[in-house]
Amino acid sequence: MNKETQKQFLEFINVQKTVTTVELCDKFNLSESSCRRELHRLEESNLIKRYHGGAISLDKVDENSSIKERFDLAEDKKEAIAKEAAKLIQPGSTIILLGGTTVYRLCKYIKHMKLTVVTNSIIVFHEFYNQKNIHLILLGGEYKRDEAELTGVLTITNSKLFVCDHLFFSVSGYVDHVGFTTTDPESVELYTWCMQLSKQTNLLCDSTKLTKKGKILTASISDVDYIISDEKIKPAVKEGLIEQGAKLIIASLEKGN
Repeated sequence: MNKETQKQFLEFINVQKTVTTVELCDKFNLSESSCRRELHRLEESNLIKRYHGGAISLDKVDENSSIKERFDLAEDKKEAIAKEAAKLIQPGSTIILLGGTTVYRLCKYIKHMKLTVVTNSIIVFHEFYNQKNIHLILLGGEYKRDEAELTGVLTITNSKLFVCDHLFFSVSGYVDHVGFTTTDPESVELYTWCMQLSKQTNLLCDSTKLTKKGKILTASISDVDYIISDEKIKPAVKEGLIEQGAKLIIASLEKGN
């Protein structure tokens, strides 16, 4: 790939925000191996973030409105939480995975299981699309590029069709004695329906989120069966959650655990 094509390649990713390897191969008439090499080069240069099946631009944007800037935030905490959350799932289960970078990290710990996975997340979809043991159901809807997920009336309507064993979701913040919050008002109805139709609701929330207030209430503590956080959670926050009846699972950040 010459320098001009390399420049166009990166520009395309930055404009599209989230792209698949298939899209890049078609756009630039590349083999899959050539595309992967170029993506590897760009990631090594800290210009993009790769995920299985595609890439996300790291072009500077508002961190409150884009998945790109959140990918590497609190990475160790998100990994520990995802690994702990995977222990709740039994083979043969039907689960809903709703958006977010912490929920995405759960995928690699469960991709060996035989599961039915319902999701609105494009990056979750790409993590599972080639797994024959995963019955994968992608909720329809409007594609929200900055969040790499589907949203809107169609997404909500389709979510009402599925009764699942587990819901896994994340949030933007927490208000003491009130509940968990998001910055996206469009997601509230989707989350509400999925909580009602899931036998067990699991919140994946790293300790940094528990010190932020967010904007819009997504779920009260009583709506959530398990809150999976990490060992950096502040004692006062932890005690307050337990006093309100929260079932906390604390993920260790020690390597190897």
